[in-house]
Amino acid sequence: MKFKTFLLLSSTLLFLAACSDENESSEETTSEDTTTEETSADTTESTDETETSEEGTESISESGDNLLDIENSEAGWVNFAGELKGSPDYKVTPELPYDSSSHYELNIGAYVSYFSNGEFLETVQTSSGPINQVEGADSIRVSYHNSFEENISLTEQ
Repeated sequence: MKFKTFLLLSSTLLFLAACSDENESSEETTSEDTTTEETSADTTESTDETETSEEGTESISESGDNLLDIENSEAGWVNFAGELKGSPDYKVTPELPYDSSSHYELNIGAYVSYFSNGEFLETVQTSSGPINQVEGADSIRVSYHNSFEENISLTEQ
């Protein structure tokens, strides 16, 4: 019973964090849209500047440093028993190469599942920051809330 309560509480916190991030990004988008409309009314030079600034705000998941394969993620998440469970609110990446001697960092909270030669080792709920170093693991899968898709990234430090 404690596990169900923990899972429910964790999911609720993750959902609330996602809602909070959506509100912040929608406010930023509104101010960027206003700026774009104002500059598009100016000369051609202003339009070029606007295009440059919009390119600079590309999502983190599209940058070259992100190790996550967002485009090939599938619906669901890997639970604490290593089972892929269906959920319309979550996505999970394909297995990614992992080196336990390296340091990796997530920019948003997610669930990280560790594997050794395709065998499940463990799933750890991780907040933003460094992920656990698990000896013997050679690959990971990251489960994340759909609302994080545009911003989530995993980088090697």
